[in-house]
Amino acid sequence: MYATWLYFVGTKKDPTKFFIYGLSIPTKCPIEYSLKQEDLGSIADGLRLYVFRAVKQIAIPIPPDVIDLSLFYDTLEYHIKHILTPLYCEKFIQKKESCHFDKEIESPISSLVNITSYYTKEILELNFNYKNYIKLLQKLSEHSNQPFYGNYLNRLGCLEIAQTQPWSESFRPFGIEYDKEEKKYYFYRQTEFLEDIYVVFKCYQTSIEKNYEKLIFIPAKTTKYYFDFNVENEWGYKCSVYNQFGEILDEDCVSYIRSVNINISTISGIRKIKDAFSERDPELSKIPCNISQSFTIQNPNLETKKKELEDFYTYLERIIKEDSISEQEGFWFKRGQHKLSDIIKYLTTQFPNPDEIIIIDPYADIDTISLSIRLPANKIIVIANNKALSNKENVHKIKLVKKRIKEASGISDRSTYYYINKEFHDRFIIFKKNDIIEVYCFPNSINAILKNDDFLILRLRGKVKEEAIQHMNNLISLCGPNNTLESINNESE
Repeated sequence: MYATWLYFVGTKKDPTKFFIYGLSIPTKCPIEYSLKQEDLGSIADGLRLYVFRAVKQIAIPIPPDVIDLSLFYDTLEYHIKHILTPLYCEKFIQKKESCHFDKEIESPISSLVNITSYYTKEILELNFNYKNYIKLLQKLSEHSNQPFYGNYLNRLGCLEIAQTQPWSESFRPFGIEYDKEEKKYYFYRQTEFLEDIYVVFKCYQTSIEKNYEKLIFIPAKTTKYYFDFNVENEWGYKCSVYNQFGEILDEDCVSYIRSVNINISTISGIRKIKDAFSERDPELSKIPCNISQSFTIQNPNLETKKKELEDFYTYLERIIKEDSISEQEGFWFKRGQHKLSDIIKYLTTQFPNPDEIIIIDPYADIDTISLSIRLPANKIIVIANNKALSNKENVHKIKLVKKRIKEASGISDRSTYYYINKEFHDRFIIFKKNDIIEVYCFPNSINAILKNDDFLILRLRGKVKEEAIQHMNNLISLCGPNNTLESINNESE
């Protein structure tokens, strides 16, 4: 028998319109049954997430070319008329949980499984926007208990068939224990599991340093085996068990808690306050008077000197990680230390050869031209605020500089200036190439770069990036031939 979950995005009339994910796992349940389809909620306009659950006898292996999903779920009330055409299939080994020493995708059940994943491209037909995909991943994660809103997202669109061990619905007949008197680990097994096996045991001194690893043959009659390893302040261990043919039966990984951090916060009343913020938002008129305390409980077995070194190493790892990603996420240019050429180099190396660049700056002036002619893009759009037109001298300078560039040889001005009738303050530079868009935020106008203060360039990601792109598209929609720099008559200057 196999227990199956089939997820679809569809409508109330057609709940199986798009196949999203399927999982089928062996079970000892002796009875075939199918549950009524379950509506898991709205995903997009008119589209909802549905799950079909059933237990059926299934012939293994599954045909790799065309898969009729009615094999897994077929009732008198509802017949799934959905055929999958897999592009390809992959085989994976997934253990019951991840650990501190590796980042493998976990098993969907509390036991090691061998998964065959049939990949389909139906998921590509959804054409969802960012928010709908996030909503879909979150709902799948919530219902399936698999991290689709995380590492499992690359199984979206898969039908997965699992192979499990006989003990997957009960307790493992073997494992690792620790003998406190001997101060050693040992392997044990129950008498109902008597066969020749191989065991690989690894012990870790830190999260990245391994100080013991051994492959051991354990004959069928041996029920307890002590590893020749003295334990002291270890971080944890990893154990793999194989049968006599070298096929993996199980894998376990344990990481020990080194310390526990506790935060205590006591609410001792609320104080009312009236200021500019509370006038704009009444919810800010009350401030809780909290007393907070934080402390850490360390493992008493850890040596103080060793703990100090470990904390120092952790600190170094953190600052190295921060330093290695900082240039991709943004850069803080310091006045007096960095030059304008450093900023130009940063922008051109982070996103080389874009098709289009959009500069959004309410006070764009001739400095924006100086920036744009140094950026490698065939099309540059500059969006400024109509208030900038009140400075007639500035508008005249922009026109004059653009005219001189046009008359010069060996240099080209690819920028188009738009002055829109909408107030905005935030400054952005957007790089576009095909379907790739990167958004960077500026703290100040381009005409103020490194003149009086430091200058921050910050890369936007995730939901903030998507909202910035939506803001940019709203501004672009206000751009037209009637509000370009060239459409401004000389009288207004």
